[in-house]
Amino acid sequence: MPYLMMGSIAPDANALNPAGTEALPAKEAFYEKYLVPERLFLRSDMTRSFLWGYYFRLLSDQIWQEQFIKTLSAEFAEQNQNSETSFEQLLKDETDAMDFDFLKEDGNQLLDELKNAQINTSLFYGFDPEQLSELKNRIIKHYDKSNQGTERTYTYLSKALMDRFIDMASDSCINMLL
Repeated sequence: MPYLMMGSIAPDANALNPAGTEALPAKEAFYEKYLVPERLFLRSDMTRSFLWGYYFRLLSDQIWQEQFIKTLSAEFAEQNQNSETSFEQLLKDETDAMDFDFLKEDGNQLLDELKNAQINTSLFYGFDPEQLSELKNRIIKHYDKSNQGTERTYTYLSKALMDRFIDMASDSCINMLL
């Protein structure tokens, strides 16, 4: 599980690139480069888990953008024409609060597992091990504040919407394996 989790956060390593010039690969290109059976077969279990986690994240991000962000962004634009807060900032604030609510409600098992995992980030050819380690540490530090209060009213996100997204993303990921 730790290598799958590491793969699922690895696309965020691009945000650590100071030049910001590297675009995330299209999920189809990533699949062709890393996940076709004849290439994947030669990889260790840890690397395969990492690569599937990365791919599932790309797939989930695509669903999030196409099925949810477009609609939410349009609603925001219509309702907040004179707002000083950007849609991106509002969404980040609500996503963080929802994440903290989840951690408060369901415990920190996933965060603890990531924290305690001894992940050899040099196993993943084509991925910068230092960036991956730095990303893991940033995520742990950010979510380690899960005891912070998140009493708030959500404008765009809801538990039901997030559950619907998770169901759609999970179904897509499972169907990829069938």
